Amino acid sequence: MIMRKSVIQKIIFIVIWSFFIAVLIISLGFSESQLKKVKCNKIDVQIVDTTGCDFVEAKDILELLAQKGFNLKNKYIKDFPLNKIETIIRNHQSVKNTEVFTTFDGVLHINVQQRNPVLRIINYNNESYYIDNDGAIFPLSKKYTARVLVASGNINEPYILRYTKDISKAEEKDELGRKFIADDLFILAKFIKSNDFYNSLTEQIYINENNEIELIPKIGRFTILLGDIDNLEEKFANLKAFISIGLSREGWDKYSIINIRYKNQVVCTKKIIYESDE
Repeated sequence: MIMRKSVIQKIIFIVIWSFFIAVLIISLGFSESQLKKVKCNKIDVQIVDTTGCDFVEAKDILELLAQKGFNLKNKYIKDFPLNKIETIIRNHQSVKNTEVFTTFDGVLHINVQQRNPVLRIINYNNESYYIDNDGAIFPLSKKYTARVLVASGNINEPYILRYTKDISKAEEKDELGRKFIADDLFILAKFIKSNDFYNSLTEQIYINENNEIELIPKIGRFTILLGDIDNLEEKFANLKAFISIGLSREGWDKYSIINIRYKNQVVCTKKIIYESDE
């Protein structure tokens, strides 16, 4: 009796699933035949990221497609080369990713994710570009300026040299065997941004004539000499302790240089105050 009941339950299960599969096949066939009759009546562009940047607007995407010869309104959506449209949009300098699809109501949906810059490079020729949080290099925008850390000084790396490469995966040295400083700056910028205290402290990064990294704080008239990106956790922990304890007692204008290059110590250079002869 129990075995017979089990067999009946299996048969019912198979019948139910067969019914659903048949309905699905019929629906797909119906959907495909209906899709051939649907024309595009609307293009819906959504900027879906939450970076707070305004590099790209919906009208920019529509203008880009128009420039590439895609006049999509009132065309049958079954004929849309969705992969090609996605490729064109992804090639926009400020776009990180995009998803393009159509729906049966005749709408072409374009979801766009912008790049999220963490650093702006100004090299020694005064050429400027961004590095995003994935290590991709992209040029400045004429319509929007991101409020991010700025690195300047002795940076001999033009945009054209690296723009096709992901910094997080690129070679460590150039053709002459010189280390790319932008790689270190990317690591440093990500580290600073990951910590609220360090991020609120740091205004700018500067590469001096000795190719050492200096930090310009938002508060105080002194320079923080970092040196290189080795032992960042330790160096910044020492800096935070010194600022919290030392500067609160000594004052923010006593020193001209706060040197955190060395292990387990902070070396400070006092400001020279010239007194008037009068």
